Amino acid sequence: MSRFRKAVQKAVSYHALLKKGEKQHIEGIEDDYIFVKSERRYQKVHFSDILFIEGLKDYVIIQCENQRLITLMNLKTILEHLPSSFLRVNKSYIVNTDHIDAFDNNDIQIGKYEIAIGRSYRELFFEKYVMRKKTL
Repeated sequence: MSRFRKAVQKAVSYHALLKKGEKQHIEGIEDDYIFVKSERRYQKVHFSDILFIEGLKDYVIIQCENQRLITLMNLKTILEHLPSSFLRVNKSYIVNTDHIDAFDNNDIQIGKYEIAIGRSYRELFFEKYVMRKKTL
């Protein structure tokens, strides 16, 4: 029952954010940060501050520790511009591997967030993240 409640809360939250008209977009991508245009201002977001990025139709939600930004972009486009510490782990999420606290075969824990590892992304995750960590 708690998973259902969590899913409903998530849907209500996203609907409220989109309805507010908080449409933002990425203006520039540099070596270690991006600029996001928000309410006629450009906001600098360092890659190191990003916990994960979530895709929601034509929008991308950039989740940092202290803020959440909604941008008009898809996951595939933003992934092309991110450093190698970012991995796509399912159809809707890209995680910053530098912030992973724990994981098992099915889920990744980043702070208070739990993100599922998609079946088709599992092998890539273990190859790029787990094996990379063993060689360091």
